[in-house]
Amino acid sequence: MNFETIFFYTFSTIALTSAIFVIYSTNTIYSAFFLIK
Repeated sequence: MNFETIFFYTFSTIALTSAIFVIYSTNTIYSAFFLIK
C-alpha cells in the first residue's frame, strides 16, 4: 500500500463516519424538537 491509498482510505472513512454522525444527530434533534413541541 502506498501513501495515496492510505490517505484516500482514511479520508473516505472519516467522511463516511462524519456523514453518519451528522445524519444521526440531525434525526435526534428533530425527534427532540417534535417531542418538546
